[in-house]
Amino acid sequence: DLQPISTVSEDQLAVDEKMIRLHGQKFWLYGAVDPNTNEILHVSLYPTANKQTTRWFLTELHRRYQLDNVEFLVDDADYLGSVLAEDGYRFQVIRHGNRNAIERVFWEI
Repeated sequence: DLQPISTVSEDQLAVDEKMIRLHGQKFWLYGAVDPNTNEILHVSLYPTANKQTTRWFLTELHRRYQLDNVEFLVDDADYLGSVLAEDGYRFQVIRHGNRNAIERVFWEI
């Protein structure tokens, strides 16, 4: 199980989505990582990527952790930024620095 029980102690989370192939089919892996420790906080796999699956992922993340004061670090992923903005989340679009924690984790997976 790639979803350890933990608490979010920092005020930032790196989140991203990545298309992967399993048995010749496309799936989208969403993940949230503590950018300071590279600890995987939550991952979910969906058969498609759109605003609804992005909202499902964020809802699951909220159910597991208290995220009231968290700033999400995202790149220019298709749906993350727009859903975060539409739903009133604090977020920052960056390509380097702490947000790269999720890229390192996805590379390992």
